[in-house]
Amino acid sequence: MIERIKNERLNECCETYRHPSGLAILLIPKKSAMTHASLIVQFGSRDTLFEVNGERVKCPDGVAHFLEHKLFARPDGTDANDLFSALGADANAWTDYDKTAYLFNTTEDAEKALRTLVKFVSEPYFTRENVARERGIIREEIAMGEDDPWQRLFEQTMKAMYARHAVRRKICGTAASIQRITHRTLQCCYDAFYRPSNMYLVVCGNITMEEILASVDEPLNDWSQRTQKTPAGTRIYEVDRPRLVHRRVSQIGAVARPIFQIGWKNTDLPTDPQERLRHETEMDLLSEMLFCRAGRFYHELFESGKLSPSYSYGYSTLSGQPGIAHHVVAGEADDPEQVWEAYRDYLKEVRRTGLDREDFERLRRVLYASFVSEFDFPDGIADLLCEAHGDGHGIFDTLDVLQSVTFEDICALFERSFDLSMTVFSTIVPDITNNDKEDQ
Repeated sequence: MIERIKNERLNECCETYRHPSGLAILLIPKKSAMTHASLIVQFGSRDTLFEVNGERVKCPDGVAHFLEHKLFARPDGTDANDLFSALGADANAWTDYDKTAYLFNTTEDAEKALRTLVKFVSEPYFTRENVARERGIIREEIAMGEDDPWQRLFEQTMKAMYARHAVRRKICGTAASIQRITHRTLQCCYDAFYRPSNMYLVVCGNITMEEILASVDEPLNDWSQRTQKTPAGTRIYEVDRPRLVHRRVSQIGAVARPIFQIGWKNTDLPTDPQERLRHETEMDLLSEMLFCRAGRFYHELFESGKLSPSYSYGYSTLSGQPGIAHHVVAGEADDPEQVWEAYRDYLKEVRRTGLDREDFERLRRVLYASFVSEFDFPDGIADLLCEAHGDGHGIFDTLDVLQSVTFEDICALFERSFDLSMTVFSTIVPDITNNDKEDQ
């Protein structure tokens, strides 16, 4: 049965259907020229340790990303992208810590593109030869990440925060780890997790649920029958210790000016999906109040020349059992130590003087408007649907939280957040030796 939830404020309707294969299908109909679809498998870079039939399996880092690459390979030597191009659709894929997504955008033949999406993900083709060829491509991708100082800075910060959790490891793996990935490794992971009951399909555009089901019903039934011949995998989560690994970390890198990240590790996380959504929404609002570009922290550092426009901040979570969360402030500065000192002084001062109620009301309206604006675009809606379903709540629930949160809630959250003893100061600084040689 199709379940429909209507949001009167947005005049949007979310339809959900659980296919007999186990696949959850979520649709927001939209009178739009473009239709977007994402097929999500709940298998990501953190899932390198699992059980199949009671036997423990340990895979090399980067296996989920490698699997994403190889699913596009077809037995006739072509690429699945060619199938979508023939339909006028633009296909892509990405891998995160907890999931992998296969997606397309199209302005025509959405039903055919949906059928193609399900069929190509359900029909893997792994051989010793095509896996060996792919290693070179992925090695180049890994090397590009290693050349990106901001990516290296993030990885350095995560390693200082987490001792065991997969977030401290590269999603793509390393040149050494992907060398150990074989066609048998990929097949093992595929059989364990690539099954409709462990996936969900998110669609937004000018299409009905009935049209979706007519397109994907047959390939889903075939896929479901094949998965019955192989046992499903069960994740084994690595529990991280609550304390930090390092308080300060630094390295020399190819940067013109020093770059930094100040990361706060949050270990007080709700497990209930609705409570977790409320916590994350409140943290997003608190982050804006403390660190937005219009706020005092950034404004004073920028005006005094201590901080460049290369500045970002935000709260990130990764749900699951157990979940993790952290807040990061990042930027570029001639003397990051001055920013680190200002960060600590600023938080101490706010604790003494309190937050501003007018900032709360203004920024709550900003976040509300930002969330609503995502509904102008099918791919934006699909991203919200993907995130909401993966976290176990409804797509419209964030609006309810933003309306119900109070200034007192945010003040109480601040009192128990941004503990400096759980904060990492991470930097990458220029190689002064090389600079001196270039000046001579």
